[in-house]
Amino acid sequence: MLVDEGSKGQLSDIIGKLTFRQGQQAIVTGDFIHHPCQFTHPQWASSADSDKVAAIATRLRILAEHVDTLTLIIGTHFAGATAGTIVKDGGTYRSKGGKSF
Repeated sequence: MLVDEGSKGQLSDIIGKLTFRQGQQAIVTGDFIHHPCQFTHPQWASSADSDKVAAIATRLRILAEHVDTLTLIIGTHFAGATAGTIVKDGGTYRSKGGKSF
């Protein structure tokens, strides 16, 4: 099942959330995170952020909701290996399992 989780502040305002039969979830990032550096620095804006304040709030909300879970984060605009989970790393976030981010 695909659900639009909502991405306020980005041009597309769409984040895809997938739930699989066994309950596993995945998030397709759309523009809520446009570059892997935004996991470590969610306050960094990109050209896809039409409302920078709302976009930062969206990144922080989604990262906080899915940190240290089994939710697979699939980077839409990332090069190379683009999927992994998110873990807390001090006061910020990093990927676990993804080779490119």
